[in-house]
Amino acid sequence: MMDFIEDYPGTSILLACGAIVLGVTSCVNSDAYREYIAAKEKQDVADAVPRVVREVDGCKVYAFKSTNWHYFTRCPVETTTDTGITVVEHHGKTTSSHVEYDSIVTNNVKELK
Repeated sequence: MMDFIEDYPGTSILLACGAIVLGVTSCVNSDAYREYIAAKEKQDVADAVPRVVREVDGCKVYAFKSTNWHYFTRCPVETTTDTGITVVEHHGKTTSSHVEYDSIVTNNVKELK
């Protein structure tokens, strides 16, 4: 065999490539690879189902994947955002503070034209 390789210099490269191809074939047919593919397919099915990824002020943000990730929101008819702001007042050497509350109501229904 060595005489054949010495007579044809490119043969060693062909033999090495053949070993690599055989290695890849055995890798693809391995149990670990089949388990990886099965888990990936299972994850792809799960990603295709819309699921809640965030929820703020009653609005839910959903995500799902077809080829790329897609996002959409669902909000109630009306969303109320309440905030409390601490107001600090300085009167000479004395300081006082109190909390002022604000409520913002957003109508989430859009009129169709």
